[in-house]
Amino acid sequence: MTDQNSKIGKEKSAKEKIPEVRRAVSDVGQVGSGVEKVGEGFYDVIAGGANAGKEVVEFAGREVASGAKITAKVESESAKLVAGELGRIVSLPYKKRRNIRDFFLYSRKGVITGSADDDPSSVVTYAQSGAIAGFSQLWLLLISTPMLIAIEEMTARIGVVTKKGLGRIISERFGMRVGVPVALAILITNFIIIGADIAAMSNILGTILGISWFWLILPIGLLIAIFLVTKGYAVISRYLFVVTLALLAYVVSTFMMHPPWMQILHGTFLPSISFGHDWWLVAVALVGGTLSAYNFFWQTTEEVEENVRVKDLGKTQTGVTAGMIWSNMISFFIIVATATVFAGKNVFISSPQSAALALKPLAGNFSFALFSIGILGAGLIALPVMAATSAYVISDVFHWREGLDRKFSEARGFYIVIIFSVLASGLVALFGIDPMRMLLYSQVIAGILVPILLVITLKIANSKEIMGEHKNKFWSNAGGWFAFVVMMALILMMILQWLK
Repeated sequence: MTDQNSKIGKEKSAKEKIPEVRRAVSDVGQVGSGVEKVGEGFYDVIAGGANAGKEVVEFAGREVASGAKITAKVESESAKLVAGELGRIVSLPYKKRRNIRDFFLYSRKGVITGSADDDPSSVVTYAQSGAIAGFSQLWLLLISTPMLIAIEEMTARIGVVTKKGLGRIISERFGMRVGVPVALAILITNFIIIGADIAAMSNILGTILGISWFWLILPIGLLIAIFLVTKGYAVISRYLFVVTLALLAYVVSTFMMHPPWMQILHGTFLPSISFGHDWWLVAVALVGGTLSAYNFFWQTTEEVEENVRVKDLGKTQTGVTAGMIWSNMISFFIIVATATVFAGKNVFISSPQSAALALKPLAGNFSFALFSIGILGAGLIALPVMAATSAYVISDVFHWREGLDRKFSEARGFYIVIIFSVLASGLVALFGIDPMRMLLYSQVIAGILVPILLVITLKIANSKEIMGEHKNKFWSNAGGWFAFVVMMALILMMILQWLK
């Protein structure tokens, strides 16, 4: 009789756990593109025999495009929820104090995105800014920081809430007439930037190894393509986060040069402009490269790939803010370093190799080594991000299977776009086009794309139908529209100066 009462008690305890587990399951939200809502589920209490003390509950959701499934098990003494995509165990709630490890964990995606923002083409653009305009464009970098944070926070939030890539949402919301041109514009822009970045990395490696940089173009492109096709997202994400440390080379190099800090502060906080065409061309490239058209899509994709929950939006915003501040801090030191060397003499830097060698007289061989590490590190971060972004955007628009965690046989179109983006871009570098001009003008093209993407992103982020209660608030809209006005003003001034 006692055993029977014990069994009944355990069965009752198991039933009492069901509402708690249902609430935990509802927190998971949508997983993968195509999931609309997790259903109510079904529960069946099995009593008697050896298993009378246990209740097994299976909760099955519709299989999504990514092939992920959610399976839940409930036992008599505890409730565990195992999500195939998340690998997360839900148990009794408890409050954990935030520590420095948590901060870096939450900041990782934002730091990767921010570091990819400082790819070799951006590095060269910032170097050209210092060489042509001296410290006079540092204020543009200052005002672009809140703009960048607002844009990346919006795109991250869109990914977290919708569980879809930005390219897919654009094609679904505005139709293929908008989705396809936007995807092709991103693909072409990335194509040019990747080619220019490979050329820049080859220049630096050629100098270090003492061989012609033309021989290094295809090997670099091939290594990047193989890495992206054979490694999963988790491995790639960890690799990118570690490589971001190479960008600290610019900070170290700058302090070794003892720059004029009073002039730097003046250029940062007291805006000044010039009416020469080169000044405005570089200004468009500087802000356009900082806001980075492809990062609109990459930030959204990262949130989808990592299945970030809606309730973790606050942590995501912390990461985004940290990443964008990191990005612009690195950019600041690149401008300061080259402005110190060239003193704003309106000098066009002829090659990435020249930009690195220009530091030698002031800081010796160590500065050259640091600057070279920075160029190579920036390329190693940015090339995988841009190639993967191109693949995600095209796959989103045409509804192909996608994901760096998929095998080649499961997402052929996705990986073919990656391989094409890297190898074909490398071939462009072999045509002998001036890599420095290609780098600069690729950022101008990116800058022209930014206002268009801003309008589309703002419309999506303000849609209650898409975002629900997580649609834009005042400050997100203020930052987004401020970025639009600044970018349009710079483009207009560049065109007016060119027409003169």
